[in-house]
Amino acid sequence: MVKIRIRAPLWPTEDPRAVEEAIRNIFPDAVIRVGEGYVEGVSESLENLRELLRRERIRDAVREALRRCVRGDRIVFEFNKQAATVGRFSLGVGNVPLGDVEVEISGADPEEIIEYLTGKEKAKEKRSDYV
Repeated sequence: MVKIRIRAPLWPTEDPRAVEEAIRNIFPDAVIRVGEGYVEGVSESLENLRELLRRERIRDAVREALRRCVRGDRIVFEFNKQAATVGRFSLGVGNVPLGDVEVEISGADPEEIIEYLTGKEKAKEKRSDYV
């Protein structure tokens, strides 16, 4: 089973519900908590992210980017908070006004997770422990 930790900065001008919605658009099952200056959550399903990558046809680009984000037995990356508010996935590029959402995925082999998220449908079997 994978564990997904999510954390986003919350600026005074932002509505916490909008940041929560952005996170839920990528990780619908996330259990979310709003704190002073941040929104954080945990999830155990990569299914929606996998579907977004397929639907937006960005699997190849994301595969290469995620391989550069492997930190030992974890994958650590950021996605764009504003794109996520409208249900789109875009890897973070840093230095955006409202900040990106940081994600840490652990609990399974990083290369298997990357393949699950970005591999071609015929080449991979569905992994129930990532859903």
